[in-house]
Parts: sequence; C-alpha cells; structure tokens
Amino acid sequence: SDTLIRDVDILIDGHRIVSITPHDDNQTADRKVDASDAFVMPGLIDVHVHSEDWHAPLFLAKGVTTVRDVGCEVESVLARRD
Repeated sequence: SDTLIRDVDILIDGHRIVSITPHDDNQTADRKVDASDAFVMPGLIDVHVHSEDWHAPLFLAKGVTTVRDVGCEVESVLARRD
C-alpha cells in the first residue's frame, strides 16, 4: 500500500516477518531492535544487471536483495550466487 504505518512492533521468526502489531512497551522478545528512526521495507529486485564479484555489497547497501544477471556467463553467475 502507499500508506506509511508508524508505531508498530514487527515480530520476526528466523528470516521471516511473522506479524506486525501496534507497538506495546510490555511486549517480550528474545531480542529487540529499536528502528523508530528508520524505515522497514521489503528488499528491492533489480531484473537487469551485468554483475561482478564486487557488486554484491553495493546492491545490499542500497536495499537490493535480488538480482537477475542478463549479461554474464552462467557459470560465473552461479559461482557468485553460491
């Protein structure tokens, strides 16, 4: 949606978001991260890249978690993925 949601708790189990609920100061968790001054959003996808080994950290730094390489040899792309 295009609506910004504020003051919520995001429960994460493993690497998956399990629930998003109104903020509760009394909520217990194994670990808490205060992200009140940040945005949480899904990873971005770039479907047209020509990747090199050194690109991965740059993609992640900008929020790109998935890429589709359309120009490199398959063997080198699979090696980078692995």
